[in-house]
Amino acid sequence: MPASPSTLAALPFPLHPETPADSGGLAGQERHGRTRRAGQPSRQTGPPSSTSSTATAATAATAAASTSQLRAAMALSVNIGDRRVCVTAQALAPGPFAPFGAVIANPRPDVHPSAFAAAAASLPADAVSANQGSAIQYRAASRARSLYAQAPSGRADPVTSVFVCAARALRPAAAASAADAPHRRFTVRVVERHPFTTQTFAPLASSASAYLVVVAPSLAPAAADAHLPVPRGPGLPGSGLPDLRGLRAFVASGAQAVTYGAGTWHAPMVVPGEPGATLDFVVSQWMSGVRDEDCQLVEFESQGAAEPRVEVRIPQPPRLEKL
Repeated sequence: MPASPSTLAALPFPLHPETPADSGGLAGQERHGRTRRAGQPSRQTGPPSSTSSTATAATAATAAASTSQLRAAMALSVNIGDRRVCVTAQALAPGPFAPFGAVIANPRPDVHPSAFAAAAASLPADAVSANQGSAIQYRAASRARSLYAQAPSGRADPVTSVFVCAARALRPAAAASAADAPHRRFTVRVVERHPFTTQTFAPLASSASAYLVVVAPSLAPAAADAHLPVPRGPGLPGSGLPDLRGLRAFVASGAQAVTYGAGTWHAPMVVPGEPGATLDFVVSQWMSGVRDEDCQLVEFESQGAAEPRVEVRIPQPPRLEKL
């Protein structure tokens, strides 16, 4: 746990307004580490009671529970000053999303399993006929990965859960031209990462049919994030805080699932749609039950503003329906 908040200097290089895609760039990113300790339990001092081994064990269990609660309340606040970041979401596709994870979808929805023999030469190399010819299996569509052997706890269990995500009404984007009119905007207030595990979201048939995927690469490690446990090794996105210069957004259809690579910064799932609609997901990952191993949170703030100036522009439903 950090002893006190820390402030890092702005990044040592300039960024220009149109540097990343069509977004506003950052001239610098100040990072302020801050821990929030909601419901922090009181601490006892002095030696534990020696009346019995049971009492000693109970004291140790209480201390462990207190540590867990403190970790569960942690969040880092990132103040981006008066900078503005704005990116436009694009249709989710494997190539553009590859630096952040994998897109899972039927690569050839036009090929029926009964036509496998005739179409085999044009199918992906990992396609095989299965179930007595009644199915096509596309192998290794995504690879699950656990790095918990490097975590302080050294352990984790595979977990499958269901997320029921309420649709969110999006605000109109300020139109600079007629081409901008059919857009809505979403403010990115929070991103998170799961440093020791991949995480796969697979949508189920629901009343909403599209969702927004927001991701960012990592900065180099620095003092503000030095207390966060992270794995080391090749093929990882880095261990620092999110780098808003590389913020990307994608619109996924209900026929696409996503796997976030271990340690990939991403926004919690966002479902655009009408009030009352939902989109359900089956979510697969590993978990140890230790919050700062399982999930690390960053909250964005902007100088003199009630909301952070980090936004995603999203095409309105007429364009989404074509995805």
